[in-house]
Amino acid sequence: MLANSKANVGDGADMAFGSYIDELQGYLKALQRIAGPAFAFGVRYEKTPKDLNAFIAEKVGDKESILYGEKIDEKREIKYRDLMSKINHMIFDGQSPLKESKDSTAISYLERSFSEDINEYYGLESSLLTEGAFHPLVEGPVHFLKIEKDSEAKSFCFLVRIGEYWILTYFFKSVVA
Repeated sequence: MLANSKANVGDGADMAFGSYIDELQGYLKALQRIAGPAFAFGVRYEKTPKDLNAFIAEKVGDKESILYGEKIDEKREIKYRDLMSKINHMIFDGQSPLKESKDSTAISYLERSFSEDINEYYGLESSLLTEGAFHPLVEGPVHFLKIEKDSEAKSFCFLVRIGEYWILTYFFKSVVA
């Protein structure tokens, strides 16, 4: 099961890692509120030696997983700028009042801030471990998964490997608000 708490981690670095994941979860939930009621954003993690394909296959079949039963339309590596563009599109093209803003300077500032904040959380997480890049979203690889929830919903998630952990961050949109 992908963890959402510090309960399954052991040593101090693992516990601090779980704390940063919990902070990222809270941040994503705040962004979810900005996007509107039809959205679900969040993060899960798991310490495992599995490779990418084995990990994804396990999660799609796990009833406890956020990916349970989902159809993955596309799986590919994604560059940082493209990923942040997809995230900002999900936030700003929802039912958010920000969508109606005519202040392009404010919107540009928020888009940069959201991107930098998410990248910083990943940097903090990776700095706790001896392995991995400080900015794993920038330095990669980042694995993008496009999820087919139905013909109208636009949902995706991405996976990043930091040390022994797979971190899955998701941005789901429902067609029902």
